[in-house]
Amino acid sequence: MYIVKATGAYNMMPASDIRSRLVCAVNCSDIRTPEKMKTFNCFFDTGSPATYINQRFITELALTPLENGIYILNISLPNNPPISPHPCYEWKKQNFPPSIDMLIGMDIISKGHFIIAPCAINSSSSFELLI
Repeated sequence: MYIVKATGAYNMMPASDIRSRLVCAVNCSDIRTPEKMKTFNCFFDTGSPATYINQRFITELALTPLENGIYILNISLPNNPPISPHPCYEWKKQNFPPSIDMLIGMDIISKGHFIIAPCAINSSSSFELLI
């Protein structure tokens, strides 16, 4: 078993905004073309059961769905080994957060330990992937 950590800090957001989420960069590629890895912005969403990607993400990697908006990706979170192959779903609603391309859901979060330690201005956070 490997234990790896990704740590970061993010600005606290107003209660009316996105809560309990960590914004970070993630490297991804289509499972069929791993050499075409690109970096995207993602956030951890403890309220989402699955991982979702937006249309910009799909277009930039020239992804083709397997079926019904399901894509199989290589996903590399900071300081973590790849999560591959992993199914991701196309976000078809209008309200995908601006400047975010991927929503990391509980399907990935549940594979590790996700901790947010709040403080007055910034919160520290960590994600340990247990594989």
